Amino acid sequence: SIFSIKQQEYLFRLDLGYNRDQVLVARVGYGKFSPNLESFKNELKSHPNIVAVSSASYIPLNWGTEYRVIPEGKTESDGWNWNAYGVDYDFIELLEMEIVKGRSFSRHYDDRDSFIINQTAARQLGWEDPIGKQLSVRFRRGVIVGIVKDFHFKNLFQNIFPSVIFLRTDFLNFLHIKISD
Repeated sequence: SIFSIKQQEYLFRLDLGYNRDQVLVARVGYGKFSPNLESFKNELKSHPNIVAVSSASYIPLNWGTEYRVIPEGKTESDGWNWNAYGVDYDFIELLEMEIVKGRSFSRHYDDRDSFIINQTAARQLGWEDPIGKQLSVRFRRGVIVGIVKDFHFKNLFQNIFPSVIFLRTDFLNFLHIKISD
């Protein structure tokens, strides 16, 4: 029907806050990080048609994890539940997510306790500049190093929720592979 075609056209044009074009996703397991995953990713990167490789706990648009987030100077009762995304290095770059302030995760820093938040989260915090401020996210305490443009990793028909992205080295269940045109 014409309605169905218009809906599909809308979904293809919708700005998700990242670029999913030419990205393949493969389940690499469920549970603990495989020690062979890193060498497998390096092997994939050597292929001439592969632009980038990263991994994450889940796939975009099928993410449902929420963690309790407590800003510095606040108590548990002052915190919020935010969407939380565990990703590997290069994930933000692979999906071409836009860093609007600060930086992405980098192997040049010890980013185990670093967070990247979306614009909605930055507004909710109400700080003039959240870069360098501390958050407690579930059982992890760290600092905000970057802010990304708002993105849809959940239901497209809901408002964008405050979100926090953190570097994860375990439970990386999905490999994301960007291929060339």
